[in-house]
Amino acid sequence: MPSLNGTILDATAYGIIYIRTLRLLSEMVVTKHKTVAQAIKMADALIKERGKHITPEILSDWKKNLPQSGTN
Repeated sequence: MPSLNGTILDATAYGIIYIRTLRLLSEMVVTKHKTVAQAIKMADALIKERGKHITPEILSDWKKNLPQSGTN
């Protein structure tokens, strides 16, 4: 399974906009602009409230690979 942290993903298999969004949320955690919980909540809102489709496998992989340094 492809990782979002530093790996270039196959753009034909995944929506580039959503991958960029998840990468941006990850960067917000790294820079401590958001906590891990806040980033996950924002990603979940994209799916549940705005109807965006991110495959469960990609979302699960992203959540597992979130940097834990922003959990303060």
